[in-house]
Amino acid sequence: MLGGPSGVTRVVQQLHSGALLAQNNLTLPQLVMQLGLIHLWFLYFLLLFYGAITLLVIGVRRLPQKSKNWIDTAFQWVVAQPAGVLLLAAVTLATMLVMRPAYKDVTGIEGTNAFLPPLAIPLTYFVFFVFGWLLFRHKHLLTRFRNHAWSYTGFGLITAGLYAFLIVYPVSVSAHLVQVAVAAPAIWLLSLGVIGLAIRYLSQPTELFRYLSEASYWVYLVHLPLTLLLPGLLIGVPLPALLKFILICASTTVFSLLTYQYWVRTTRLGVLLNGRRLAPYAFLGRFKKMNKRQL
Repeated sequence: MLGGPSGVTRVVQQLHSGALLAQNNLTLPQLVMQLGLIHLWFLYFLLLFYGAITLLVIGVRRLPQKSKNWIDTAFQWVVAQPAGVLLLAAVTLATMLVMRPAYKDVTGIEGTNAFLPPLAIPLTYFVFFVFGWLLFRHKHLLTRFRNHAWSYTGFGLITAGLYAFLIVYPVSVSAHLVQVAVAAPAIWLLSLGVIGLAIRYLSQPTELFRYLSEASYWVYLVHLPLTLLLPGLLIGVPLPALLKFILICASTTVFSLLTYQYWVRTTRLGVLLNGRRLAPYAFLGRFKKMNKRQL
């Protein structure tokens, strides 16, 4: 899109000189507003949710104890009963109805990187946020997902496949309604099913998965600029597209993890991201231990 390395350099020069802004009759704040939050919309939504949940907690604390007990009982019923998935799906369906219809290029819950997003979009994600917050208060209910892991995942894959079919071959009448009626349960079934499978088969902690989990925040922050820049650097290289794709994914992963290891994990930046300073992770030492165990 930018014309390779020289194109990237030219855009940087135009930004520095102000020529790009003048060409499009924009001020710098207007350019920032047009670019939006890009992939950082997720953090922006979280900040909004923290504010909303704070107000919600203040309101709930003023309720009578009987009402609080009813909320806990209702949530436990939703998690414990398979029919509860349909109730959750009904809420998500209602929030998705006001979104744009899905088509081959835009599917699922609508996303946005705008500073002032349409209310329906953050509201849709807020439902999942509240569910996770309540689930954190009732961790013992996680075993329910383990018991229904395969059935939730199986039905989730079926409904997701049906949703994909309806996108490619939409029904003539009320296509959007039919699509979201299938998409909403697919989202919840797959989400809860995958959680259940993880609890059933990945409940034993490993150093590798823990490390990747701790690194995931940094990888999330830096991966997108790399996946935008690296294709521009390879635009003139005579390689098959699939090989370029693999090289970009591998390079992004390696660079993200190496910068996390040496610039983030044990530094003040790591404290900011992870909430505490983590111990250095010695890759070579871990591999030596693994080899000894195998021998």
